Amino acid sequence: MPDPASVIIGDAGVPGSATSVRILLAPDKFRGTFTAAQVCDLLARGLRDADPSLEIRSLPLADGGEGTLDAILSAAGGSRIPVAARGALGAPVPDAVYGLTTGGIAVIESALICGLCMIPEGARDPLRASSVGLGDVVRAALDAGALDVMIGLGGTATVDGGLGMALALGYSFEEPAEGCLVSVIRADDAHAGIPAARFTSLCDVASPLLGAQGAAAVFGPQKGADHQDVMILEMRLSALAAAIQAWNGKDVRTLPRGGAAGGLGAGTAAFLGARLVGGADIVMDLLDFHDALESCEVVVTGEGSLDAQTAPGKVVPSVLGKAAHLARPTAVVVGRWDGSLPAARPKITKVFDRKDVTNASHMRSEDLVEAGRLIAAWSRNPESH
Repeated sequence: MPDPASVIIGDAGVPGSATSVRILLAPDKFRGTFTAAQVCDLLARGLRDADPSLEIRSLPLADGGEGTLDAILSAAGGSRIPVAARGALGAPVPDAVYGLTTGGIAVIESALICGLCMIPEGARDPLRASSVGLGDVVRAALDAGALDVMIGLGGTATVDGGLGMALALGYSFEEPAEGCLVSVIRADDAHAGIPAARFTSLCDVASPLLGAQGAAAVFGPQKGADHQDVMILEMRLSALAAAIQAWNGKDVRTLPRGGAAGGLGAGTAAFLGARLVGGADIVMDLLDFHDALESCEVVVTGEGSLDAQTAPGKVVPSVLGKAAHLARPTAVVVGRWDGSLPAARPKITKVFDRKDVTNASHMRSEDLVEAGRLIAAWSRNPESH
């Protein structure tokens, strides 16, 4: 493992003043530890400790997972609407909300309803976990007259392909005698507001529903599934996909982003007619990230873990790709790193890796403050390090 502050690529220069550096902080959350806004605050504290002259702008980002509702409401304005919803294992979700922007868009963050971080590690059960609560919230938004609904997909405890969501919205299903494998879908009692509304699902990964790169195989183990569980989940998703195709002709098996949030990408496409998009790009557009990028000299991004499996649609690869277009030197702060970086990145890209931290859940606030101090020194002359 390279040491902290270890990677520099290329020799591009830095535009701007010799007396004050303009730094844009644009991280994702560190899952289970810090929100993106908290990461910004801690990095900024370290930066200012080391160099009070720095000009710092914080722009917490999200990709459809945790923090998406906060990011969108901070950009678009709006309010939080209280709602009754069930969690992934059936218990009521305390203080459940969805957002309503000043422009009338209902914003639902699935991680706030059926999120993985809401369930203690020892209690996670992907064979039982259901997206029914997401359906509760969609129903509430439709009942309130919503015609434009944006759903953040990411960070869920579920691998049910949206089956629970569909049940909460009035869809019904038949199963063969052995159970758990859907064979027939009926929409006779589906919520009447669905056809009139426009749905957009913000996805944090591009994975398909099925197969070696699908929802069960890749993300099931992260949600507590063992090998046998993964096989069961794959069979369930495969049966659901076949039933969907028999019902409405949609083939969601290889749909790009269909595997997002345990198959909710495929489920929202099938049952809501949702358009599946990259969450990070949508959030960045809403926050006018390009304008912020143009006005800075150095970018700082980060997340809990960065490795060869980090999806292109997540925050760090998206920031690196956009920073590359404007040749902005970029620092990446991570709790865990395997040495790999996305191909699309600025010529000067430096990773600040806390190698004594094995995963994001162990990242400490002092680590991020110290990373800020290291970045302050680096930012003065990135090309020389």
